[in-house]
Amino acid sequence: MVGQPVWVEFDGITHMGVVERIDHGWARCSILIDPLADYGVITERMSVPQSTVMVRTTKLKPRETEQ
Repeated sequence: MVGQPVWVEFDGITHMGVVERIDHGWARCSILIDPLADYGVITERMSVPQSTVMVRTTKLKPRETEQ
């Protein structure tokens, strides 16, 4: 699953992402953030187009790659 494009549910929002690492039921993923989303107190830190987040592997869904 590492390197696989996935849908990542983070903070109640679904993002396009890629799995970087999986460890004990958690996945470190690089995601494209939604610039219009409210991420609560971390919104200011999420101001870059891409961010790295940790989520449970149950929050991942495979994403078909574009051809």
